[in-house]
Amino acid sequence: MTTKGLKKKLWKLFRLLIYKRDKGICQSCGANLRDKTWNAGHLISQGTAGSYCGETLWVHLLNVWVQCVVCNNSAGGNQIELNRRVSEKLGFNVYEYLFAIRRAEQERKRKTMEKWEPKKIQRLIEALEKGENYQEIHKQVYKL
Repeated sequence: MTTKGLKKKLWKLFRLLIYKRDKGICQSCGANLRDKTWNAGHLISQGTAGSYCGETLWVHLLNVWVQCVVCNNSAGGNQIELNRRVSEKLGFNVYEYLFAIRRAEQERKRKTMEKWEPKKIQRLIEALEKGENYQEIHKQVYKL
């Protein structure tokens, strides 16, 4: 399978995990999205195919949250409110934590010109398909 195909498969499985975790509730405004269209919104924006948030954050459990279409699309991700709510829920500033990961990834890629690795994507897909602890596997894969 191509890298593009692997990323598509991973995203489909990851979205289901996010929806289940957030119980179909928009994490920005609190709207109940059961039986409605919803988005998997990034706290640190994904840009084009993950180019801004990077490979590490593209499918990071703390970076992706269920959002209604209005919050994610019309309100530009409603990132201030999303960060406030999830930070309050988790007890620390999630945006600052994720941005530190992003800076480290950018520095590493600047030095190595690293590209998306199909084997990393495949490992995350396997974790989701097998019901493994995704967060732990993600940490192992990206050495966090």
